[in-house]
Amino acid sequence: NTDYETVQFGSIKKNGDQVEESQISQQDFGKFDIVIGSDLLQFVFVPEILVPFLDRLFEYHNNSLVFYMAYVERWVKIHQKLKEQLELYGFDYESLAEDLC
Repeated sequence: NTDYETVQFGSIKKNGDQVEESQISQQDFGKFDIVIGSDLLQFVFVPEILVPFLDRLFEYHNNSLVFYMAYVERWVKIHQKLKEQLELYGFDYESLAEDLC
């Protein structure tokens, strides 16, 4: 949907006007089955933003989504933070590579 644009982390605008997250409905984005992310983890704070976003996304889709993410491990602290956040929000996850931490 091209009516929305991401301005910054946690800030969404629709047609130039600020939109609260609670105002965005499932109808605005439709339904999909798979979400793919690649190299999303550049900074240690990103998992604290990414995982709550995924939690809301899964909630909109009745937990029927599958999320695949690929990234190169550059810093163990980022990997640890991602695992902490996934566990905090109750996500089941599977690492397909050797665990670094």
